[in-house]
Amino acid sequence: MYKHRVAAPRVSTSRIPAPWLLAALALVLVLTGCAINPQQEEAKILAPIAGAELSRAETLESKGDASAAAEIYTKLAKGAQPPAREQLQIRAARAYLSAGKTSEARNVIGDIQRRNLTPAQEQTLLLADADLALLTGRPKDAISGLERMRPSTLPKDLKAQRLGTLAAAYRLDNNPVAAATALNDLDGLLPDTNARLMNQVSLISTLSVLSPTQLRDLARNGSGAMKGWAEVALLAQNLGADPKKLEASYRKWRGSGFGHPALPDLAKAYSQALSGGYAAGDAVTVMLPRSGRFE
Repeated sequence: MYKHRVAAPRVSTSRIPAPWLLAALALVLVLTGCAINPQQEEAKILAPIAGAELSRAETLESKGDASAAAEIYTKLAKGAQPPAREQLQIRAARAYLSAGKTSEARNVIGDIQRRNLTPAQEQTLLLADADLALLTGRPKDAISGLERMRPSTLPKDLKAQRLGTLAAAYRLDNNPVAAATALNDLDGLLPDTNARLMNQVSLISTLSVLSPTQLRDLARNGSGAMKGWAEVALLAQNLGADPKKLEASYRKWRGSGFGHPALPDLAKAYSQALSGGYAAGDAVTVMLPRSGRFE
């Protein structure tokens, strides 16, 4: 929803992509290979809508009240002309998805006149469609929509969002190798070490659902970095219960010098994620209700 969009449907709901597009560039953007700049273009598209209500919606969204923001975007869209109308509808749909209101998101998406969309809006809507499919338990539909997108035209942040959603969809579709491949592709697009580390923990956790035999086969026959990820997942399977042994073995593996992108702190971060962040020997108090519905 790594917040692969589906929170854990991994994707961080805080990562609501800014929608798009300058109408004057629509003809140019028809060319499949033309890159898009959603942030700059969206500002120009929504310039006629600029006002107190739009600012209020954006403020609500930034403060985490995505549902209220979506209602304002929907209301503004009713009085707007293309392409601003579609831009506001896409914003509303993504805000509803962020709030977990899938029925409302579906209704907004269904009202969008797709024939009026610019090429970049089409890409954004495909991403929203995929998020909706993922959140409503339809991973195959999500994968199909994401495969219709044109990643080469997208800016880096939207490429990353697409890959995060794709990984979550493959995971939900019981295809951990494809999910891990998407996370491997995502690794090179992330902005900082912390984000990469979280993503790599997710990658190893994803591969760890495979059997040892399957992991050994991937380590022998996988392509590119996937061979190394499979080797790390095998270490995690065998030594995950003992963080010190796992970290020692991982350091030895990483010191082999073959330039794999796995980060130095991956084993430690994986162990912390596995233990819920508690070190061995920590005292933990669990509070349980003695009465009421959850007794």
